[in-house]
Amino acid sequence: MEGSLRQYGGDPFSIGYHACSERYTGNGSREKGLPEAAGISNYKNINFYKFSGKDKQEEKCVVQYPGNHLNRQGSGGMHNQLTENDIKRMKEEIEHRKLVVRKEALEAVKEARAQGDLSENFEYYAAKREKNRNESRIRFLERMIKTAEIIPEDSKEDEVGVNNTVELLFEEDQTVEKIKIVTTMRGNSLEGLVSTESPIGKALLGHKTGDRVYVEVNGSYGYYVVIRSIEKTVDDGSDKIRSF
Repeated sequence: MEGSLRQYGGDPFSIGYHACSERYTGNGSREKGLPEAAGISNYKNINFYKFSGKDKQEEKCVVQYPGNHLNRQGSGGMHNQLTENDIKRMKEEIEHRKLVVRKEALEAVKEARAQGDLSENFEYYAAKREKNRNESRIRFLERMIKTAEIIPEDSKEDEVGVNNTVELLFEEDQTVEKIKIVTTMRGNSLEGLVSTESPIGKALLGHKTGDRVYVEVNGSYGYYVVIRSIEKTVDDGSDKIRSF
């Protein structure tokens, strides 16, 4: 979408964009300039957009970092904003993985090992990989719960809150879109699920129908939206808890 970076606002990944002169090839190789020149080694996608800056039109590389890029703990570490319902669903997944998936994975490894020579035993290594993936998922969920900042799900009837669906007019290209404000663990921009910790999510919270809101992507780029309507939708359990 030329002229806008907004569709990345709800993705469950931290977003950054950098000046670039060459395209990412998309086949696993990284051409000069990005991501090495930007100091990026762990990323999900790079996409390219042209938009008008203050003085000229530029092409930017929009980089989706893994979800823990902004949430790693340390000096002044940040926390994921989650609801009590998010925590409940994550604990249920942890319990299922510990009581059911872990048992199945261990049994699969045991059966594969019993086949003999492990040097060329594909089933054994596949079973080990699934076992390790399950343990990694458990650790990931436990870490997210441990470092979570619990936020309320209720909000004033006439204001944008968590789990609400908002119809917006984007002034820069006069398009209208609907998005749902959700927590980071349920964010998915491809499905219109925008994180409360994204630029547009942060900007909209607490505003009312008719408000003209400035969304600051960073210090040099932002855009205006007008809130056309607010639906007080809730978390009905249909939004999936994201993967790593």
